[in-house]
Parts: sequence; structure tokens; C-alpha cells
Amino acid sequence: MTPQQFAEDEHVGGRESCSTCPYFLNTPTSVTTSWGRPVNLTCGVRNIGDGQVSWIRWRDLHVLTTGNFTFTSEGRFKALHVPGSPFWTLHLEAPHIEDSGSYKCQVSTRPMISRRFTLSVVVAEAVIEGGDRVYMKAGSDINVSCLVVGAVNPRTPVTWYHTPLSPPHTSYAAPRINSGGRGGVQVVTDKRAGTSWLLVTRATRKDAGNYTCAPDLAKPASVIIHVLDEEVPAAMQHDVQPGVSGGPGCHPPFPVILLLPQYLEWPVLLATKLPAQ
Repeated sequence: MTPQQFAEDEHVGGRESCSTCPYFLNTPTSVTTSWGRPVNLTCGVRNIGDGQVSWIRWRDLHVLTTGNFTFTSEGRFKALHVPGSPFWTLHLEAPHIEDSGSYKCQVSTRPMISRRFTLSVVVAEAVIEGGDRVYMKAGSDINVSCLVVGAVNPRTPVTWYHTPLSPPHTSYAAPRINSGGRGGVQVVTDKRAGTSWLLVTRATRKDAGNYTCAPDLAKPASVIIHVLDEEVPAAMQHDVQPGVSGGPGCHPPFPVILLLPQYLEWPVLLATKLPAQ
């Protein structure tokens, strides 16, 4: 079967011509998921009799599953079916961008029927408002705004990390920021809007460094903040952006919450697990 035949060969069956003929149930045929997040393609079909339901991948015409059996060495694919249920599911664990495309649910009845499904795997990413390098005067407030774009689930958790400008050693594990070790550090995340704010009040030189906004299963974003003891030179004023503010009163649009200090190690493999740009 050629890819063109695969695309054109879609027979949905129906009860109009035969009350006992197999027919498909209404299930979503276009599914979008985030990179790395498990996803299901569900095919509902009745009156299959002794027929078998198979899932076929378009790009290589590979039969991934038939019935309850999986016919691929890729451990990420799995057939799911509850005995007696009309629903046959292709489960994909940790989907990659390359998994995007068409899949066919094919029923080996006479006549054979099939239905085409489309899977889209997208990569969410963090965007920090303002520049990627900011200079500010000691005693000012650091206010960083991070927006998560492209997320299928807008309630994606967001974690902040801080790395000093001069880490003590090359294998330094950046602590997670969900509170302030010294106090005066606040994190607020509006999951509905997909926005997270980090506020550090009365910044000192110890607060300088790389601040990273890392949403779950998304590309992180970072900003480098320099805290100077003197006034910010005029030549650096253009680097002071609204997203990282050096003035008092620049706060998130609703009351912030002071959290308790907790620290976790930086996920070293994060960059290698995410798809390359």
C-alpha cells in the first residue's frame, strides 16, 4: 500500500446499508498533545464480529498494534482495550515531534473499514519578557515575568531556578526557587493565564545571576541579571526592560504569596531531553 493509497483508503462503514455491518463511533480524529506528554488515539467500532482492529502508522506503513498485541520494538506504543468494549486505543508514551502525522484504525471485516486519525505533537516554551541580560542597582526589586506559550494544557507547572554569576564549581546544581532562602523572594503562577512571576525585593549582589523559568515538559527561558552597587550606567539603561524591573512597585497584578524555602537539584538532563531547535 502506497502512502497515497493510505490517505485515500478510508471506509467508515455504517448502519444505513446493513444493520449488522461494522461501523465507527464518534471519537476525536484530530488530537494535539505536548511533547513528552502521554497521549491516546481512540477508535470506537461496533459489530466487528471476528474482525481485528489494527493501528497503522502512515509515514512507514508500519502495523503498530493488532487487537491487544503490539507489533513494534518501540516501547512507547501500546495497545489498550477492555474486553467487551467497542473502543480500541493506541497509547503513545512520551511522544516526539516526529510522531506527528496520520494513523489509521483499520478493521479486518468484510468489507474492510478504516478511519484516519491525525496526531500533532507540539513543543511548549517559556518566554521571559524583556531582554536576556539586565543591569540594575542594588536595593531595587527584581520582577521577572514568564509566559508559557504553545502549551496544550495551560495549567502547566512552572519551576524557577537561580544560578550565581560565578558558580562555586562546574557541577553546581542550581537550587529551585519556590520561596526565598533569605526572605523577600516570592513566586506567583497564574495557571489559567500561563504566566509566572518571580519577585526578589531589595536585591543584593548575591541575587545576581541566571534566572531560569522552566515549565513542565517545555523549553525553558533564562535571563541574566547583574546587580550593581552604583547607579546603572546610561549605556546599560536600554537593558532594563519591563519584564525585569529595577523599580519599586513593579509587582504582579495580584497579591503575591511568600512560600517556604525548598531546594531541589537542577534537572541536568533537561536540555538533552528536549527536542533541538
